[in-house]
Amino acid sequence: MDAPVERPWWPVGDQFLDALRHWLENNFAPHITVREWWRRLADTGLTAPTWPRQHGGLGVTTRLQEVIERELAAARALAPPVDNDGFRAIAPALRQFLPDDTRRQWLEPLLRGEHTWDLLVAEPRRELDDVRCRADWEFDTLTITGAKLRGTPTTHALVMTRTDPASTGRLGLTCVIVDLAEPGVTLDGDVVRFDRHTVTRQRLVGHDRRGWEVASAVIPYLQRSLAGRIRRGLTHVPAGEYATALDMTVADALAAYRPAPPPGEDRRRR
Repeated sequence: MDAPVERPWWPVGDQFLDALRHWLENNFAPHITVREWWRRLADTGLTAPTWPRQHGGLGVTTRLQEVIERELAAARALAPPVDNDGFRAIAPALRQFLPDDTRRQWLEPLLRGEHTWDLLVAEPRRELDDVRCRADWEFDTLTITGAKLRGTPTTHALVMTRTDPASTGRLGLTCVIVDLAEPGVTLDGDVVRFDRHTVTRQRLVGHDRRGWEVASAVIPYLQRSLAGRIRRGLTHVPAGEYATALDMTVADALAAYRPAPPPGEDRRRR
């Protein structure tokens, strides 16, 4: 694993704004790729500034986050990759339930806009807590078999599986991280199929057979409308390795996508 990214210590008080403007002048440029711009934001702690430093943020107040958003808009910069359910709903669960030694492995690519996430609980023609997707332990490896319904395409998912075959309802469930591009995973429209897909114990989120605790932490975020959270004037582009935006230049991305509208207005590509 790579060495942890060392976020800089920004000055406090009135000097913060001067330092932020100086940083933007030296780091935001139309000719760099979206991938590089998002990496610079993440490495500096500006993607999620209110997150604790150990999670990739700066541990600052929401007031300073608003200052950062305002200055990004004034510089006509691309927004950080936070306008997706992975950042708003899945990231809090990763921060809460993953151990310290694996948390950074999954948060860093999310902050850089390389990964996008979904919660896969529902299954075709079943009630939400009627989970038949099975996962069998063999030493420290889980083998997953079954199918899930998905929403928008993502690169990764928290997948709810049943590890206690005798259990029913919300008992005996285990939540694991799945890279949807790995062998044994087939994407078929709005259905994700697992054909003896294997993951190690390090992919476990929360405790074995207590996976509904993770779902209970994520679902309220998914049900909450957060449209318009990012200030007007910032331009959003889709995150995720499957999207073409990562390797566009910033200039091309600015030309292809509209700035974020005021709250309540529809978001459309040009």
